[in-house]
Amino acid sequence: MIIKELIKFAMVGLCGTATQYITLWLGVEYLHISPTICSATGYLLGSLLNYALNYFFTFESDGEHLSLAPKYFAVLGVGFLFNVVAMWFLTSHLQINYWISQIFITGIVFLWNFMGSKIWVFK
Repeated sequence: MIIKELIKFAMVGLCGTATQYITLWLGVEYLHISPTICSATGYLLGSLLNYALNYFFTFESDGEHLSLAPKYFAVLGVGFLFNVVAMWFLTSHLQINYWISQIFITGIVFLWNFMGSKIWVFK
């Protein structure tokens, strides 16, 4: 069961990640906004999409949105903070390319978000 949910979570995550990466690319390359701000904005947009998809598709929940949504966004809030701090540190202080930084961060945040969603939010 957990493998099936992990695969579904990854599929849903691709939608949110695509939203984040498109926002990052457009913001950095065309609007000349810092990678940290673009990544954060994209993360927020992707999170909204992912909640709906995870609720209906991944975990097939019938729980009340008023109880699940705050938990979900608390889990994603931790991921958001990690994303912002890590992106800022890696790109600003270590001067690592923003794409390399974002891909690395995405992997870590993916695992955090899945475990939080599975164990706490949609249990």
